Amino acid sequence: MKKLFGMLAGLCLAAGAIFLQRSISQGPLFYREAVSALPQEMERFRSDPVQGRIFYKAGDSEEWLDKLPNYRGGFFSLRRIKRIHFTPRYAKTNGLYSFIYFRSRGQGGLITFTLYRKRANEYLAIHRLKKGLAAFPLIMEQSWGKGDELIFEFSGQGIVYFSRPIFYRPTALPKREYVFLIVPDTFRGDLIGAERRGVRLTPNIDRFKKDGVYFPNAFAQSRNRQDAGPDDPDADLTSGRALHHLRVSWRHGAARALGIFAEFRSL
Repeated sequence: MKKLFGMLAGLCLAAGAIFLQRSISQGPLFYREAVSALPQEMERFRSDPVQGRIFYKAGDSEEWLDKLPNYRGGFFSLRRIKRIHFTPRYAKTNGLYSFIYFRSRGQGGLITFTLYRKRANEYLAIHRLKKGLAAFPLIMEQSWGKGDELIFEFSGQGIVYFSRPIFYRPTALPKREYVFLIVPDTFRGDLIGAERRGVRLTPNIDRFKKDGVYFPNAFAQSRNRQDAGPDDPDADLTSGRALHHLRVSWRHGAARALGIFAEFRSL
């Protein structure tokens, strides 16, 4: 029996060593580019780690760039053309993620964003977008060789932001069924599918509703009413108290968007 246990322990140790060696040789599943490798023009921008926001300085005033996902990224004023170079640490296939935002200066102006792969002295344009205003996640997978470079190129005039690029190693996932549960925040359910002046308020959610399952009789666990009491049907279902008794404030980012038509058009 002792010999059997010894053999099993030896097999487990050998399998663990092989797995560890393979993981080390392939590198981590993902890594982020260092912040020090990103351009940050602090003369025209201000990043606030406490609020997690970036502000653009325009004269004596500051503008909060509310479309940005976080304050950790590269940001600068674009005056003509700017290229940012990255070198993936590992060869073979790499996935890439970064959030790109740019806004041209003046009406009718355009900015061109081009993603290049540089191999030796050859440049291959992988992705290109030309717009006056853009805010989008950049996600793609490419095969990289040793010494290849990834280049973000922006041309035009305006302001530019991109989040810290994340390089990841694609892995094969087992086939499975996925369920996406969408729970909207701070707007009434009857806004779904509604129109205002001939414009649909929630076109993307409408598409999900058409292809999925819609629960018209679902109820929120509480409503944000200051006058809700223990006997009020609008009180919290789990505690019987109103939100202000639970010290939950309605003054958060999503609530501030309530009633703003532009927010609904983006859904």
